[in-house]
Amino acid sequence: GSTVTFDAGLLESGASFQMTINATLNSGVTATQTNFVTVSSQTDDSNPNNNSASATTTIDPSNASFAGLVFIDSNNNGQRDTGEPGLPGVLITLSGSDFLGNSVNDSLFTDLDGRYQFQGLAEGIYQVSETQPTFLRDGLTLLGTGATAQAADNVFLQIGLNAGATATEFNFSELPQRLSKRSFLASSGSE
Repeated sequence: GSTVTFDAGLLESGASFQMTINATLNSGVTATQTNFVTVSSQTDDSNPNNNSASATTTIDPSNASFAGLVFIDSNNNGQRDTGEPGLPGVLITLSGSDFLGNSVNDSLFTDLDGRYQFQGLAEGIYQVSETQPTFLRDGLTLLGTGATAQAADNVFLQIGLNAGATATEFNFSELPQRLSKRSFLASSGSE
C-alpha cells in the first residue's frame, strides 16, 4: 500500500537494474503473503503490459515445539510408572533443516524431572538424539504425538514437524544396569 520513488538514472535500450526493498511484517502475521509491484516511468514505454509482477512468500511463525522425557523404566514396559524417576542433566540434541532449507542445530539438558522441550521451531524435518546416560542401559525410544517420526536407539529420525505443531511425549526410557555376581561380590567386599 505504499509508493516508493527511485531514480534509476538513464538506461540504455535493453538495460536493467535491480532494487531491493526490505520490509518487516507486523507481529502475528502467519498467512502466506503476496507482494505486488508496478513500475512506471516518465518516458515513453513501448510495452506497458510488462510493468507489474508479484511474488508470494510463505510465512512460518516458528512456533512449533518438540518435547519429551528421559526416565528410568525399571520394569521395561515403556511407561513412566510410580517410583520411576526422570533423569536430569541428560544431553538432548536437535538437528535438521526447516522448510526453507536452513540448517538447525540446538542442544539442551533435561530439567530436574527429566523433561526436555525445543521451542520456536519452524516447519521442517528434524532429528532428536539422546546422549546415553552413563551407568544405565538403553531402554525404549517411545514415539509421542503431534509429529511424525521414526524411533531407533537413542534417536528420533525423520521428524516431520508442521508449522505450529506441539509434539509431546517423545520419550527415552533407560534401564538400570544389571548387577553381575562379580560386581555384587566386589561391591560387598567379599571374594
